[in-house]
Amino acid sequence: MSSRGETAPAAGPNALPHPRRPRWAISLDDLTKILGVAAVIVGVGKYIYDKVETAAQEAQERSISYIEAWGDEPLLGARESLYSFWVGQPDLIAVFGAEALSTRQYKTMLTASIFRSGADGQIRAPLLLLDNFYSQMSFCAKSGLCDQQILAEYFCSMTRKNFVAYSPFYDRIRDTTGDHGIGAEMAVFAKSCEAERAG
Repeated sequence: MSSRGETAPAAGPNALPHPRRPRWAISLDDLTKILGVAAVIVGVGKYIYDKVETAAQEAQERSISYIEAWGDEPLLGARESLYSFWVGQPDLIAVFGAEALSTRQYKTMLTASIFRSGADGQIRAPLLLLDNFYSQMSFCAKSGLCDQQILAEYFCSMTRKNFVAYSPFYDRIRDTTGDHGIGAEMAVFAKSCEAERAG
């Protein structure tokens, strides 16, 4: 029996070399850890994807709710009031249909007729309701809570027409009330929606 101080005998020339673990070898424990990390990454990716999908679907639903609101009260009543107002202005309608007017010419005509008589007072409430609608819709779009492309596709053409038709009316309301935000969101939407549709 060898004493504790003795060292192990050196391997002879014919002794088999001690097997070494290849550098590339992966133990079962390592493999388990790798698979665990991979599962976590896949899980996080799926969670993010689901969140994005849910947010996109909710944005679409909010956008559709604005389209539905456009055809329902109180906006429907406001639009009918505006239509009735223009029906009561046959002379102006005849001019608008006969020639193309510049913005300045259009405003001059309104000043000489509707604004001078104060007839625009009857559509102030519908115009303010329209302004409130555009303010809410624009906030939803800018915050990313609504799908901007859906809103642009549906509202762009009519908004551009409304902007041309009612800009002088909103100018007059702003001058009267001192509230410079009135009509602003409609103007912004009218100027940016074409690019949004193209994008």
